[in-house]
Amino acid sequence: MNNKKYLITALFSLAVLYTTAQVRFSANPVAISRNADALLSATATNLSQRPVPGEISIKVTEEGTSLAVLTVYLTKVRLLPGANNISRFRENANRIFYDNELSNIMRNTGTFAPASYSICFQFIPDDKTLPEIETEHCVFTIVTPKTPLTLIQPVDTICDFKPGFIWMGRKAISGSVAFKVVCVQVGKDQSPEEALQNNPPVINQLLYQQTNRMNFPGGTAALKEGKQYAWQVFEVAGKNVLNSSEVFSFVPGCKTNAENSVESFAEIKTYYTGRKYYFTSSVNFSFNNPYAEKKLLYSITHVATQKKLGNLPEVKMSKGLNKIQLNTEDIKGLQKNEQYKIEVYNLATTTHYINFIIKE
Repeated sequence: MNNKKYLITALFSLAVLYTTAQVRFSANPVAISRNADALLSATATNLSQRPVPGEISIKVTEEGTSLAVLTVYLTKVRLLPGANNISRFRENANRIFYDNELSNIMRNTGTFAPASYSICFQFIPDDKTLPEIETEHCVFTIVTPKTPLTLIQPVDTICDFKPGFIWMGRKAISGSVAFKVVCVQVGKDQSPEEALQNNPPVINQLLYQQTNRMNFPGGTAALKEGKQYAWQVFEVAGKNVLNSSEVFSFVPGCKTNAENSVESFAEIKTYYTGRKYYFTSSVNFSFNNPYAEKKLLYSITHVATQKKLGNLPEVKMSKGLNKIQLNTEDIKGLQKNEQYKIEVYNLATTTHYINFIIKE
């Protein structure tokens, strides 16, 4: 009888030890990946009936490569029965960074660079005699640039040899994060992208304030007439690039006639260039269609009133380069010397457009 009593007591003691180590974590993947401090917004639930001392580790790795980005150790943790917000132990946090780009961005800015991440929480009890129980909980999240950087001007041909630069988009709110505006001259037989990668910059300016405009830097020589230039905007933290815009190119030159002849075709683009195209008897535009032949979905809008014209001519686009001519007589309601906008909706995944005016 006594042996049976001792056995029951021993089993009960083991049950208490087992439940002591039962800790579950819960975390919102989007919320905890906002920045390094947000990792501490997770909750640790102690399922036992008494406080449990120990240590919590948070390991951030790049999903797919297992590249270590950040490890946070919370020491001197005492989990009370029930739910515990681990931010209570912030003062005992010890952060470890690593020698790679993602970790350097985290170290310099406190934010996650765009990538896929695995974030694993684990509780390690102080009592090493407890049975080894799996207490790790991992979540997965994808961090994307929150605000795309969209260039506005300069683009195409401009009558300005010391232009300002304008773009859209916000950078991370951090004193160590800056916009960097880079402009280079494009050489013969070079693409704008190749020029930005290989040519010395004419302009290489850092802007730490939250602004989307930069005047032509003082002390910089004026740009050369007739030469092509390429520019791009980056969001940077030290030597690390957090975000980047597309590439624009332009040519300074006041002698270039900004008006298009009837025979020319305006290339529709996914961004506003600030340029107006002039036509007479037909509206001419071109684009490259990588998909199969299909009906073109488009609209023409009067810019001043934002009124869309109805009963537009039906257009079929073929695969490859398309040159579209719309006779002005077939476009009902089109007025001369008024500005209009063509929007194309089913070319790739974004809207393409141009602005135009029918001249006398």
